[in-house]
This record gives sequence, structure tokens and C-alpha cells, in this order.
Amino acid sequence: MQRLREEGLLLALLDGVAEVHHEHVVRDVANMSFLFILLYIGYMIMLKVETTGTIRMLVGVVIVALLVNFSFFFTRAVIDA
Repeated sequence: MQRLREEGLLLALLDGVAEVHHEHVVRDVANMSFLFILLYIGYMIMLKVETTGTIRMLVGVVIVALLVNFSFFFTRAVIDA
């Protein structure tokens, strides 16, 4: 509370925002992108538009999504091993 009085509310809020880890922000944006891509693929499958390329794209998106979401675990396993 003392810090808020000394530095002001705006500086205290900006300091809190700066402490956000960039990896989490990138991962969250990537997950939102995966969601929209999966919705697009779902509509392509429902409308039966070139299903061969669609299924291949679906497999690629799922693999990339798994790699993005587990990249922190993989790097920790390699570093700590």
C-alpha cells in the first residue's frame, strides 16, 4: 500500500504488467490461433471441401499445437536431465 502512495497507481500497475512472462503470452496467442484454424478446418470438413488436404492440415495443426503447449516441459526436461 505504501508503494502505491509513493509511486502512484499507474506506475504500480505498469510494473505488474511487466512481470508477465512472455512465453505465456505467446502460447496463449498461439492457442487462440489454433482455435480459429480448427474452426476453419471444421467448417471445411462439414462442407466437404477437399477432404484429403483438410485432414492433412488437421494433423499438422494438432502436432504443432502439442509442440507449442509442451515446449516448456520439453526444454525443462532437457535442461534438468
